[in-house]
Amino acid sequence: YAPTIYKYHSFNALRTFKINNMKTIISIFTLLLAFQSTAQNLVPNPSFEATNGSFCEIMYPSDFNATSQYWTTPTVGSPGLYSTTIPSSCFNLQPNSTYDGPIGIKGSQLPRTGDVMSAISFFSIQGLEQREYLQVQLSTALTPGYNYIVECYVSLADSQEFATNQLGMYLSEQAISSNSNNVLNYTPQVTANDYITDTQKWVRIADTIVATGAYTYLTIGNFSS
Repeated sequence: YAPTIYKYHSFNALRTFKINNMKTIISIFTLLLAFQSTAQNLVPNPSFEATNGSFCEIMYPSDFNATSQYWTTPTVGSPGLYSTTIPSSCFNLQPNSTYDGPIGIKGSQLPRTGDVMSAISFFSIQGLEQREYLQVQLSTALTPGYNYIVECYVSLADSQEFATNQLGMYLSEQAISSNSNNVLNYTPQVTANDYITDTQKWVRIADTIVATGAYTYLTIGNFSS
């Protein structure tokens, strides 16, 4: 598991922040925060394992919100959930999907941990600027002035025409949302500048931030044009 949060003054406590597991049309994430030497997960359902039953088809936003516990989509774009434990007839079975349609969600990938991972799309058709995002409310707000290392792991889906850079993780005090599937106009505190091209391994994305607010929500996606 990834992210960590450190407060660098010697008299302050060590904190760790984690995000993990995401295979997409680009990838999957898990988030966790450790206090001192004891790991405490700030993100409920950090590896997407907790679901309200299984789902066996392409997801609409209402399907994702109803199936995934704690994680939601803040826009009308819909993330997906992939599992190694659902029936073989399901297109979102992993590691070997049997889906034969035109959408680029085919491929082989095991979750970095557990049996479930989530997928989001960062690009669709030229000129439309369509995006999908993941959002979760942290169990505890971050402390302003503390340094946090934010970390996640991602992997590119196999059957994609494009790879992306500028994967972002945006922390906010309030939930953000949009009634479209276009780019969310926010500046993420953590951005991956390199293109994510590895379709086999999980790629670690990490950076250090100083919390300037009591951030309570995490939103993951591509916030760039």
